[in-house]
Amino acid sequence: AYKVAGVQVVDSEASYNNWRGVRGGYTSWEVGQKFSAAHRVSFTNFTSTHNQSRGLWLDTDDADVTLDGAKLCDNLKDGLFVESNQGPITVRNSTFCSNGETGLLTSRSAHLTFTGNTFRNDAVAEMNFSGDFGGTVTDWETGQTYNLENVGWSFRDNTVQNTAGKPLVGTTFPPSAWSGLMSSSTFDHNTYRASRRSVFQIGGGSFVDFTSWKTSTRQDAASAFTLTSTP
Repeated sequence: AYKVAGVQVVDSEASYNNWRGVRGGYTSWEVGQKFSAAHRVSFTNFTSTHNQSRGLWLDTDDADVTLDGAKLCDNLKDGLFVESNQGPITVRNSTFCSNGETGLLTSRSAHLTFTGNTFRNDAVAEMNFSGDFGGTVTDWETGQTYNLENVGWSFRDNTVQNTAGKPLVGTTFPPSAWSGLMSSSTFDHNTYRASRRSVFQIGGGSFVDFTSWKTSTRQDAASAFTLTSTP
């Protein structure tokens, strides 16, 4: 979908796609689950599994998008990729599991809210805060231009777990950009479970345990971490 507004996607499924493309090594870009310049769009009970690409891609000038009750699992790449958006984008009561790369991949997007979701056993990391920095996006309806910044995120009441020793949080952010994200965002009341301790990556690339994560980010004060096996 491109340049759509006021759309409701209800009880829909986009699964087992790109089986032909993968034979030629084509697993990216648009393969049926990409929404660009989508305004006031809601996905309710959306299922996207076993695709030979990503589960869902929200790419550029997406605003007032809500994803509620989604299942994005067992895809070749990421469950959800959120890229170059001014937001707001809200994701709640959804499941991201067993994807070939990450449950959530982000790139220069603002005002993301994730509440009551489950991230489970994705192959590379549960969440990867990554991508380019800077640039602008122009709202196709109003003509307003927004600076693309990773700011104003909210992650609350989510369950994030991986029993295969993979990171719960990964990032490619340098320390300065990481500081800007953390100082403008809220992470709290989340439940983290992992089979080893140092599964949180912070700006600059270091992996730390949960105590150091909380100290470094000043986030997740009321969240909990459980070690599921001997580290």
